[in-house]
Amino acid sequence: DCSTYMDYLKSKRLADVEESPELYYRNEQERQQTEEENDSDWMQGSPEGSLGGGVCDLIVEQTEVADVVLLNKVDLLPGQLSDVEELVAALNPRAKILTTKFGKIDNLDEILAYTKGQGVAIDGVVDDHKDFVKAADAQNCSDPDCTDESHGHSHSHSHGSHSSDESTTCTDPDCSDETHSHEHSHNHSSESTTCTDPDCSDDTHSHEHSHDHSSEKTTHAGIGTYVYRARRPFHPTRLISVLQHLPVVRGVPKEEGQSSTRVTNDSDAQVFKQVLRSKGFTWTADSNVKANYWSHSGSSFELQCLGRWWATLPQDMWPDEARESILSDFDVADHNDEAATTGSNVSVGDRRQEIVFIGPGIGSVDSQTKVESVLDSCLLNDDEWDDFCNKWSNEAALMSAYENTLNTRMLTY
Repeated sequence: DCSTYMDYLKSKRLADVEESPELYYRNEQERQQTEEENDSDWMQGSPEGSLGGGVCDLIVEQTEVADVVLLNKVDLLPGQLSDVEELVAALNPRAKILTTKFGKIDNLDEILAYTKGQGVAIDGVVDDHKDFVKAADAQNCSDPDCTDESHGHSHSHSHGSHSSDESTTCTDPDCSDETHSHEHSHNHSSESTTCTDPDCSDDTHSHEHSHDHSSEKTTHAGIGTYVYRARRPFHPTRLISVLQHLPVVRGVPKEEGQSSTRVTNDSDAQVFKQVLRSKGFTWTADSNVKANYWSHSGSSFELQCLGRWWATLPQDMWPDEARESILSDFDVADHNDEAATTGSNVSVGDRRQEIVFIGPGIGSVDSQTKVESVLDSCLLNDDEWDDFCNKWSNEAALMSAYENTLNTRMLTY
């Protein structure tokens, strides 16, 4: 029902019989009749009903696992349908989206066996994540020869250890192709570079420096997507201080924390209130083994443990069919976890921050700069990183040094 989609996505209610009876009954009369027929309703046995979680969790899950999404009651949403379409497309870039009135479809072949057995349902969390990252990165293409107007062409920026290589941009002074990036690269360790041609009037050229973000271009509905990446772990306490800015009522501790553990720019953290959905792999400093998955939708947040980082396992234990995919997430292909912290070049394997953010305004460079800056301040600083490396193989020491009060749920996939 697209006429109530946005309301449900922002709802703080639980998906249970008491708080959301419309999910179970068409009207109050049907509810009363059902309760009378079932002297003790089986759905009352759980405080969160038979569906569990929040209404927002339910609506996001149903959207993301769909191969075909029918937006019904389009006649009740004049002028706002495009907003819902853009949001659904952001939440599930793989789905086919159809609009309907009274649930009528002219051709059932458009929805029946549409994916021929190769749909979203056969994917696990990892495949789903890779698809989302790929879709977001398509907005941030760095190929100077690319002429696909659906791609963004801002430059690439890495957060690995707070330094990055200069990205590749179009350097042809006579180029007038607006699909090419003409922004200048940015390195954390150097001053920004700007266009120094005093006679330049090409609006496609950048005349001030910028960080790497997904395309500044947003849809007319303002829904943007951004992938945050880093190769250092988050300090759990500083991370929680940021999570408290998400529009959530479940899953994040309400502790205030000391000023020394809060983010450096609390006002920038307000940008997280715009985020409707965020998810991805995250690495917290209380463990060097646990591969955690950040999952936030609407008013709910959950930290899920998917198991161990692949880097902690010998390669002969990896599934052969997934080897190429696994290595694509490594910082270096020849990573050796036992010797990772020796020498001048530390490698971390597939441990990483790779989190997709979706929400109105998130496509703007200003919002992405704030997300990046705030999350960068949650990463271990140089002194903490040295301490972490000294405790690299001592899980008990890491848990003690970097206490994490976020509840973590084991997830099987």
